Amino acid sequence: MANAARTVVCVCISFLCLAFSARSVPAQGSYDVAQAPSPAISIKAVEIHGNKRVDRSTVLFYIKIAEGKAYTNIELVEQIREDVRTIYGLGFFRDVKVDVDSFEGGLRVIYHVTEKPTIRKIEFRGNINIEEEKIRETLTVKAQTIINEATIKETVRNIRKLYQEDGYYFARVEAVLKEGTRNTVDITLMINEGESVEIETITFRGNERISRKDILAAMDTDEAGFWSFITESGIFKEDELEKDLLRIRLLYQSRGYFKAQVGQPIVKEDRDRGKLNIVISISEGFQYKIGELEIRGGEDVIPPEEIKNKFRLFPGEVFNRGSMIQDTQDISDAFAARGYAFADVQPSTRADDEKKTVSIIYNVKKGRRVYIGKVTVKGNTRTRENVIRREVRVTEGALYDSKGLTTTRRRLNRLNYFGDVKVVENRRPGSSDILDIDISLDERPTGSIGAGFGFNSREGGILTASIREDNLFGRGYRMSLNGSISGSSQLAVASFNNPNFQDRDFSLGGDVFIVEDEFSTFDNFRQGGRINFGKSLTDDLTAYLSYELSTSKITNVSAVALQDIIDIEGDTLLESKLIPSLVFDTRNSRFFPDKGTLFTVAPSIAGGPLGGDIDVAFFRTDLRQYFNIGDKLRNRFLKKLVCSYRVEARYTDAFKGSLPAFRRLFLQGRRSIRGFDRDDLGPVDRSGEAIGGLSTGLLSTELVHPFVGPTRLVAFFDAGNVWETHNAYDLSDLRYGAGIGIRVITPLGPLRLDVGYKLDKKSGERPREVHFGIGSSF
Repeated sequence: MANAARTVVCVCISFLCLAFSARSVPAQGSYDVAQAPSPAISIKAVEIHGNKRVDRSTVLFYIKIAEGKAYTNIELVEQIREDVRTIYGLGFFRDVKVDVDSFEGGLRVIYHVTEKPTIRKIEFRGNINIEEEKIRETLTVKAQTIINEATIKETVRNIRKLYQEDGYYFARVEAVLKEGTRNTVDITLMINEGESVEIETITFRGNERISRKDILAAMDTDEAGFWSFITESGIFKEDELEKDLLRIRLLYQSRGYFKAQVGQPIVKEDRDRGKLNIVISISEGFQYKIGELEIRGGEDVIPPEEIKNKFRLFPGEVFNRGSMIQDTQDISDAFAARGYAFADVQPSTRADDEKKTVSIIYNVKKGRRVYIGKVTVKGNTRTRENVIRREVRVTEGALYDSKGLTTTRRRLNRLNYFGDVKVVENRRPGSSDILDIDISLDERPTGSIGAGFGFNSREGGILTASIREDNLFGRGYRMSLNGSISGSSQLAVASFNNPNFQDRDFSLGGDVFIVEDEFSTFDNFRQGGRINFGKSLTDDLTAYLSYELSTSKITNVSAVALQDIIDIEGDTLLESKLIPSLVFDTRNSRFFPDKGTLFTVAPSIAGGPLGGDIDVAFFRTDLRQYFNIGDKLRNRFLKKLVCSYRVEARYTDAFKGSLPAFRRLFLQGRRSIRGFDRDDLGPVDRSGEAIGGLSTGLLSTELVHPFVGPTRLVAFFDAGNVWETHNAYDLSDLRYGAGIGIRVITPLGPLRLDVGYKLDKKSGERPREVHFGIGSSF
């Protein structure tokens, strides 16, 4: 009994010491703990008192003390100390105290918390040049939330950064807090905008090997100029200038100056004039060349020599850090293409200051081979899953294929069925060598009904109408009805195409058309149909075979027309034509691509063994390439500038008799030399009217930039002409045009409106022409 009593007394003393030392002491306080050993005592209850807006369960989730656990008094004090720190770290409370008392044969731990005030409202004072709505978009502190000093400081930084990006470098922002009733606070953000400033000069010191112009071209920060109100040049941004220092160093290291150093910029403020002058010091050092190139690791997967043969860097060449980074990425991609999705490639450099060389070792940690797990498709509310899966270029259970995933993204985007395509790779839980692929899609409207009116110099007014569906029944079928009427032509076309017949990678479709064209000396009425087959040879290369059967009838023949036109007036001529073609297409979008290539080769034959009244051979080749050059410009206004060029050549001739006049070639429509009418180019008859030719050539270059919404602004330069056989493709006989235009995505398809000017205007010609087009041509 005596031993039992002593035990009870020890426990009580220990408990009282613990309760006294833990009570009302914050996290940073000092706990005086009884040093006598004590048995573990069970926690019967954990309570949170004083919380009003923060839920009790939130606090209990983060603390470690829990009901049912047993602690000695030393363990309990240490755990309470840690829990108090944790509660403070939540950022919701400004005071935390702890009580411990006996409860149901054990202990009860009570955390007394005092919440920080709640933000009642946020107001602004002093903002004149930037609207309040725009400022509110930068706020990280929100009304009706518990105040947090870190988010208030972040908000102040964000607002100041917003003003700096708008040219107000000297803007100052202060957060003023005013306590309200019921533990609330009002925040007033006091803004002193200051005067708008601009960068007057950027000066470099120490640059001898690289010109000031080249260094400025590598930077995003720029001096103010005449077009600053459009290009936003001359605006000072601290974080962008810090990045520019790295860009300058990369520029030097990409030209061999391996040890070039770039000092911190000196910003000289001229508040009276609202100008900033920036001085950047550069230590260029010596130019280094490539020494040895070595690849360590992964030799059993890819022989090092196979990789080195594709390097951009070679021993003896000038060192280029940019090329080294690209070579590193190429090594990583090569391993990823062989299933090593997480291959880690780290280049290390070793400089020989005496020989002025840099040796590079690419250290490869290939990791484990990774396999494709489950491929899941989400978000396709209308498009059938097989339509999506036939664009997927990876196989479940196969080795990981980075190129296949890249191709999958591009093919899904090119369908134009979806506004957003995400192909996400996720490690499967519990497995380090399986990646599940989640394809998330956002369906977009694919059908349209519309009508429009346009104008161009030759045809006058143009009335168009269209019904179009690019994803009929969610099966990927394409159907369209198009019609147009103008002063010199009428067109009606009905088309249907299944781009992947029975999911077998070949297409099947057809067209029915009626076309009436008015030429200067005759009219041609043409009607017929076409059936089209296509087969995918690779992901980017498709072979097509089309057969067309049509009739043509020549009417309203002028007395000055060519004799072969006069001879067939009123006759109905049958044309039977076979058109094989190859199309190589790597564009990332059908309508407004910013990268990729479209190359078409399309010969055709009419008559001969195919029958009919017209015996004609025809050949067309068309190359188009697209480049996003905005990324290489230092003008932030032109970041999305796309450059494209097109080279097209056509040739036709009769392989029996003479070529019918209505089969002669013109440059018109989407293959116009803009600035020229159809009748301005090529051979003419005895009355001076254009009669077309047997060959055409067209070279076109465009600069395209987004404008507002679905519109694009265009600047272009065209060259080309129409020739007979004897002077086909005579480059000394080219005609030149240039101008500006606009592109708009409409329900009828892409709308094109261009104003072209002749650069080599001849006597009697109009100086300019207006060109209008919409949808697809036939």
